[in-house]
Amino acid sequence: MVAGSDQLARLPEEIKKDIEKVMSQMANQLPNVLQPVTPVRTGHLRRSWKTRASRYQVKLRNTAFYSDYVENGTSRMRAQPMITPMLPMIESEIERAILTGTDFYLRGGAFSDRASQLKTAYKSKYGNYGSQAGYSG
Repeated sequence: MVAGSDQLARLPEEIKKDIEKVMSQMANQLPNVLQPVTPVRTGHLRRSWKTRASRYQVKLRNTAFYSDYVENGTSRMRAQPMITPMLPMIESEIERAILTGTDFYLRGGAFSDRASQLKTAYKSKYGNYGSQAGYSG
């Protein structure tokens, strides 16, 4: 949920509609941002990212039953975080989209342009997860 949604509720309808479009656009692009940083053995985990936008929310989940085990690890497998390291970057990008003007994002799809920057930042901070346990990323 976007911080300050009570303030967003007081905005003119035109701006609210633009924000909803931005949220929808970002929801559609999030799997493309997360797939490259998702460990791969068979490809199922990478293909299982699902998103949904509703008003001022973007819901993100991975439908592979074992995604939590990969994200958080188990007693026999180290964690290979996918979403946890990316969340602060994704949240700040959503806030930036709203604060800098939704029309800019709607025209050019700037979130998709920043996807490679997000991936690079992830890789430089967290390394290339998936190199162990038969995963390659």
